[in-house]
Amino acid sequence: MTIDMEQFKATYIEESLEGLDAMESCLLDLDAGSTDQEAINTIFRAAHSIKGGGATFGFQAIAEFTHVIETLLDEIRNGSREMTQQAHDLFLQSVDCIRDMLAAANSGEEFASSDKTDEVQRQLEAMLQGDAAGSEPAMVDDTSPQQTDVSNASSGWKIFFKPHPGMLVSGNDVVRMFRELDELGELAVQVNYDELPALVDLEPEESHLSWTIELHGDIDKAQIDDVFVWVEDECVLNIEPLAATAAVFEANDNTQKQTAVVPAGPTQVPAAPERRSGGE
Repeated sequence: MTIDMEQFKATYIEESLEGLDAMESCLLDLDAGSTDQEAINTIFRAAHSIKGGGATFGFQAIAEFTHVIETLLDEIRNGSREMTQQAHDLFLQSVDCIRDMLAAANSGEEFASSDKTDEVQRQLEAMLQGDAAGSEPAMVDDTSPQQTDVSNASSGWKIFFKPHPGMLVSGNDVVRMFRELDELGELAVQVNYDELPALVDLEPEESHLSWTIELHGDIDKAQIDDVFVWVEDECVLNIEPLAATAAVFEANDNTQKQTAVVPAGPTQVPAAPERRSGGE
C-alpha cells in the first residue's frame, strides 16, 4: 500500500494554521509579566506541534524557527524566564513569520527568508542567549529550593503512564514516546496487563495497557514533559523523582520492621505466670 504523504502534509499545514490562530489569540489576551499557565501552555503546545511536524515533513526553516520559540516558551512556563514585553511582541511577530513559511510550504515552494523573518529570528536567538542585543537574562528564583527539586532529579524519574482508551486512535505512538525517553537516559519499562480483556473482547484500536517506567540519569522534568506534551490530555501520567520514591519505600520498610518488634513483648508476658503456677 502506498502512503500519500501529501495528504498528511496538507493536514499538518491546516492544523498548524489553527495552532497559530490559537497562539495569536492567547498572546493578544496575555499581558507582559503574566503567569497564566493555561495560556502559556496553549502557546507552547502549538509551537511544539508546528516544530515537530516541520521536522517530520522536511520543512527545515519552520522547524528551526519554531525551535527557538518553543525553547523560550518552555523557559517561561517552567518559571526560569519572564514573559517580558519584548518577548510578547516577538512571539506575535513570529506568528506572522510562520504563516508566511506555511504559505510557501502549501504552494510547494522553498521558503525564501525575508528581512523581517531574519530579524525576528535574530532577536529570538539573542534573547535565548541572553546577550546585550537580545533581552534580559533568565529570571531564576534562588530562594525557592522546591523549584530545583521538582524540575530536576539527579538519580532519575519514576513514571506511570496509562493512555486513555482512545489515545491511539488520534495517531499517537507509544513506541515513539518510549524511544524518545530512551534517548534521555537509561530506561527500564514494566508493562501492566491488569486491564487487558479477553481476546474475543479486545478492541485493537483502543489502549488496554499501562506502563511503569524508571528513567535513570540527570534529567530535567521538562524534558520528560516534552515527550508527553502531545498526549497530556489523553492519558493518566504521574512523574516522580526516583529518590523520593525510594525514600517512601525505605520509610515504609522501617515502619514495618518496627511494627514487627512490638508483638514480641506480649507473647512473652503470659509465660511468667505459667512458670510461677508450676512451682506452687
